Amino acid sequence: MCYKSPSGSEIADEYRFSGMGSWLSQYMAQTFVIADSRFPEWRELLKGLVDRAASVGGSAAFFDQMGKGYGKKVPWDTSREFPVPDTRLVYDKGQTMKIVRDYARSKYGDEFGIGSEHIVDYSSHYVDFTMSNGILYGKQDFTELMRYTFPEIKFSNRNQRDDLDVERRVNMTLLKGLCNDIEIYRCRGLIDQTPRYQAYLAAVNGIRERYKDCFMFGRFRDILGFNSSNKKVQAKSFVGEKRMVVAATNEFEKGVISTDIAVPGYRYVECQTLGNAKVSADGKKVELGQYDLAVLLFEKE
Repeated sequence: MCYKSPSGSEIADEYRFSGMGSWLSQYMAQTFVIADSRFPEWRELLKGLVDRAASVGGSAAFFDQMGKGYGKKVPWDTSREFPVPDTRLVYDKGQTMKIVRDYARSKYGDEFGIGSEHIVDYSSHYVDFTMSNGILYGKQDFTELMRYTFPEIKFSNRNQRDDLDVERRVNMTLLKGLCNDIEIYRCRGLIDQTPRYQAYLAAVNGIRERYKDCFMFGRFRDILGFNSSNKKVQAKSFVGEKRMVVAATNEFEKGVISTDIAVPGYRYVECQTLGNAKVSADGKKVELGQYDLAVLLFEKE
């Protein structure tokens, strides 16, 4: 029940990182074969891991690398006259995750979550949360497109692993509506070992909690529903039943920049800021130094 090459041999993969662990205080780089998720035996094994997670008090089970295919690593069927590759890896894994989540729902209820690695529109619909693979920041990603098109998919800000570049990345996590993926030093440490990250994340999540009807239970609207006069300012909107928040930051410019904010059909209520951000009394003007953050609350008129 593992991936086979066109010659019928097992296809191997490896994790090339190592570090301190619980076995002889060290874990080494691992080499393994890749399971073919179509096999019933493998699916039963995954169900057993759900049971194991629940038995130790876990509230979710996370399955690594189950969101997408392996690129050039494809299982081949060698039982025919000529080897035939499986070109439906995402479908296969999505179906496997659906089976596993249905099992978890039937046995442990809706409060037990199932997660997977990688964001793919098809497979992500069969899990409760996904861990992205790649840095979801900067000018060259498509995070907003995915969040806007599939608002029901919950995914994380993977690769925030240390105390470096904290403000920028945490700000963009809030602006893009991502979950916090706290894997300190690639799961080799706790967040109290990164005091700068811990403090700033707490401050930003305090704002998220204050306006949770928009950030957490509302809909990500990207740049819709409001106008910002300065395109150098990164600004995004989240809309709840009666309220809207506009979150703005200066991700790229080293000096102070400003923008005029207009939200048709809404009236300004209040704001929360971090860094040296300034918001005018009427909520129509925002000034931001690099990595400053301003969140403005509006209510329907």
